[in-house]
Amino acid sequence: MKSVSLATVTIAVTSLATLVSANTCTYRSCDDCGLFINSWNIDHSGGVDFSPAFCKGFWDNLRCPAPSVRTCDNAAADGHGFIQFNVGIACNAGDIESAWWRATKNEFGSISCVSESAEGQ
Repeated sequence: MKSVSLATVTIAVTSLATLVSANTCTYRSCDDCGLFINSWNIDHSGGVDFSPAFCKGFWDNLRCPAPSVRTCDNAAADGHGFIQFNVGIACNAGDIESAWWRATKNEFGSISCVSESAEGQ
C-alpha cells in the first residue's frame, strides 16, 4: 500500500485553495443603467485564457435575457482576466455561477457571486 505524506496533501490542498480563491464575482445595482438592472464583474487572477472562444462560451452559457455592455478580456499579460456586463435583476447569482461552470467545468476554480454591499460585512 502506498502512503501519501502529509506534506503532499498540504501542498495539494493549498494549491486547490489558491485556485479557488483566484476568482471573484460581484454585482451591484447599476444606478446609471435604469431600474432593475445589475452590473456584474467576474475577476480571475490567472490560469484562464479569456480568449474570444472562452468568452463566446461564457456568453452562450449565460441563460439570462439580453446582457448588455459586455466585456470579456485578458487585462494583463499575466493571465489576469475579467468579465463585466449589465443584465436585469431576474438574472441572479446562481445563473452567473452556472454559466461559469458550464463554460469552464470549474477547471479554473469555482465562483461564488456576492453583492458588493455584502462584501464588506
